[in-house]
Amino acid sequence: MTHPGQPKPPQEGNAYLITPRGEIDNDTAAPLRQELLQALHSPQPSTLVDLSQITFGDTALLNTILQAHQDHTAHGKPLRFSGPLHRHVARLLHISRADTVLDLPPTD
Repeated sequence: MTHPGQPKPPQEGNAYLITPRGEIDNDTAAPLRQELLQALHSPQPSTLVDLSQITFGDTALLNTILQAHQDHTAHGKPLRFSGPLHRHVARLLHISRADTVLDLPPTD
């Protein structure tokens, strides 16, 4: 489940910060999708997604992250990720080869 994203200045600058927590699957991905869309249309110059609190993810997480990457790229808005990644999430992103497209943090 995600918690409402709030514009917060991360250490490197001013970004829309999103911190999803727990398991992200087909039943729980909708709030994260909505938050990523809010971030895309926010006045903040970039979006930062802290993936460190996600303990499990399936194809719903993968699709959500890849769609957000595509949307942000199309709008010229940087989408960054911080971590570390839980090993199950890192494995999903590695097996799917999403780690070759996204700039991801290290594993836990």
